Amino acid sequence: MEFEKLVEGFAAKVNEPGLRPDDDGAVTIENDRVCITVQDVPELGKVMMHCALGESPAENAAALERKMLEANFMYRGTAGATLSRDGETGRYYLCRCDDIAAMDVEGFCALIESFLELAATWRHVCEDVLSAVRAEPKAAAVDKGADLAGLIRV
Repeated sequence: MEFEKLVEGFAAKVNEPGLRPDDDGAVTIENDRVCITVQDVPELGKVMMHCALGESPAENAAALERKMLEANFMYRGTAGATLSRDGETGRYYLCRCDDIAAMDVEGFCALIESFLELAATWRHVCEDVLSAVRAEPKAAAVDKGADLAGLIRV
């Protein structure tokens, strides 16, 4: 089905008759928790969804990135989407790309609804990790001459 028809069907379902793709073939959909972009990628026969989740923490980004990598493994925590970090901006994103050819309005609407939920969940995870990082006391500097055996966990 054509992207415009899918968007039209979604717009009718959510009672937003003015919702239409922009000149780049994208629509922005917001709820009270997140804002996602749904984009037509006609050269690939795909529809792509993405959502900015937040900024990289200045300190200890490893905690959040570890959670994201674990969630990406076999899509266990992402329902087919991918979590990533933009190297230029440092922002974290949730993205997914699906074939549009066999998609109907009902499936498109369900995909958007589940992506909105997933994005809200991951936005919450990012906020939790960032607030925990801000609340943690600064780690003491390690004496380079200290015995490191006591610092290693196996």
